[in-house]
Amino acid sequence: HYPLRRQRQMCIRDSLLTVHTKDYLQSLYSSSTVASITEVPIVYILPNWLVRNRVLNPFLYATSGSILAGQVAMEKGYAINLGGGYHHCCGYQGGGFCAYADITLSLRFLRKYYPQIKKIMIIDLDAHQGNGHERDKLAAKDYSLFIVDMYNPDIYPHDREAANAIDLPILVRSGTDDKQYLKKLKGGLEQAFASFLPDFIYYNAGTDILEQDPLGLLDVSPQGVLQRDEIVFSYADKKGIPIVMLLSGGYQKSNAQGGRNK
Repeated sequence: HYPLRRQRQMCIRDSLLTVHTKDYLQSLYSSSTVASITEVPIVYILPNWLVRNRVLNPFLYATSGSILAGQVAMEKGYAINLGGGYHHCCGYQGGGFCAYADITLSLRFLRKYYPQIKKIMIIDLDAHQGNGHERDKLAAKDYSLFIVDMYNPDIYPHDREAANAIDLPILVRSGTDDKQYLKKLKGGLEQAFASFLPDFIYYNAGTDILEQDPLGLLDVSPQGVLQRDEIVFSYADKKGIPIVMLLSGGYQKSNAQGGRNK
C-alpha cells in the first residue's frame, strides 16, 4: 500500500527518512533553521512548537499531496497538487522557502510501489533553478532521472554544483517575453523527448515566470503561462505518459489568478 491514504494526512518521520537525513530533520526543531529556510526573520523568535504547527505542518501536508499525486497519476493519467514543488530542498538541506524535498520523495515512492516506472523526467519550469532535486540526483547517481530545467540564471540560487545534474538546461534571462520563452521551451522539449522517453513526468509549474513577478524577473503574460502548461501536457498526452503537476513558486497576487485559470 502507498504510504498515505486518500485523506488529509501528513508525512510521518519514517516516510521522510526515505530521502531526508536524520540530522536535517533534527535541525528543523530549531526555529532559527526554519527562519533561514523560509527567509522569514520573525520565525527566528517564535517557539518551535508554534513553528512546527504553523509553518512546517503546512509544508508536510503539501509534501503529502505530492506523494499522493504520483499514485493518482498512475491511476488517472495525471494529477495536480495545488501546493508542493519545493525544488530548492534536497535530502540534507533546505532553502528558498522549501523545507521538504517533495519531488524526490514522490518519485522514490512511485518507483517503490510501481516498479514498472523506471525512467522519470522532471520538467522544471519555475523561474528559479531546481537545485534541490538536482542535488538529490547527484547524491543518488540516478541515471534513470532526466532533468529539464528552464530557469533564469540571473537570480537565486546560482548553484553551479547542482547544475551538473541538469540533462537539458534552458536559460532564460531577465525580461524574456512570451515569444522568446515559448520558442525556447518548444525547442528544448523536442530535444529532451528525442533523447529520453520517460515512463513518468513531474512537471514543476512555477508561475513566477509571470510578468512583474518580483523574484522571477521574466516577462511572460498570463496567456503565455497557459500556453506553456498546454505544451507540457500535450507531450504527456500524445505519448501516453502519466504526469504530476506541482504549482511551485509565484510571488504576487496575479500568480494566484494564473493558477486558477489553469
